[in-house]
Amino acid sequence: MAVRDSIFGSMGEARGFRSIEHTWGKKYRLCPQFPMSALFTPNPRWRDTANYFFKTSMDYVLCTNEGRPLLAIDFDGMGRGFDRDGEYVQIEATKDRYRKSKFDFKLRYAIENSFPYHIVASEEFKFLGDGIELTLVDGIIGSVLSRRSFAERAPAFLEEHAEDIASQSAWYKSEYIEDLLTELEFDCDWENNPITRKSWEAFGRVRDIVGNFGWSERPFSEPECPSFDWPPWNDLERFKARTDAVKKVSTWGCVVTIRDTPVGEVSEVVKIRNVANAYSLVVDIARWMAWNKCLRISLGRDGI
Repeated sequence: MAVRDSIFGSMGEARGFRSIEHTWGKKYRLCPQFPMSALFTPNPRWRDTANYFFKTSMDYVLCTNEGRPLLAIDFDGMGRGFDRDGEYVQIEATKDRYRKSKFDFKLRYAIENSFPYHIVASEEFKFLGDGIELTLVDGIIGSVLSRRSFAERAPAFLEEHAEDIASQSAWYKSEYIEDLLTELEFDCDWENNPITRKSWEAFGRVRDIVGNFGWSERPFSEPECPSFDWPPWNDLERFKARTDAVKKVSTWGCVVTIRDTPVGEVSEVVKIRNVANAYSLVVDIARWMAWNKCLRISLGRDGI
């Protein structure tokens, strides 16, 4: 019997904690090894799992300075797994044959309580690029905080614009509301997601240096998902095939190509695992990498 050398289960888990704290520690409180029973109240319908509920913990829980929990993340160093569509996907075999059941239990509990909980591994803690001290985990956290901010602000935001909304014609009103909410969504992303903010800051710098330019984006997946025509109800069978395939995607990727610049065409490819809000994140990351690459070539040094 002795005091452990560290509260963390591995060096990777400790590095993950330091990484999150580096980006988010000034504004939020990061709690390691947080008991699940301190995060949720027990569910009497799951009495057969009560023993595990009171024993297990979350590796990282991000809270407000007042102690309100905002999201939880588990680091899966051994299984190198991740969560996809509410289910744990294990990559490496481990000695624990109940590993998937344990993570799936946590995921189901979090989903039932509408609480953001994600599973990541070392891949998600790698820096996005040279000189960029942000990770995919930072993007995941930023996306969660942005969605939370949007949900909290939307009612008052629409109320603030109620007179303008009422003055619109019947055929344009829904489009006007959609434009307003898109504006609010961008503001929430800018304020809460450092990847989105850095991406558009890089865009502004490229435009200042090279002038107007064009770009294209080509998202893709591995395995590739079948396409469908819009609107989806014209061919529901193809749309269902698409949605079913999305649930099995292991990797999301995006190619961003910048054109019409003094340095010619600049292209960047980004691929990330299908964890959390990966589909929207990969586009933001690919834009940032492409615009940053264009800056490096234009200036002959690191961008931002």
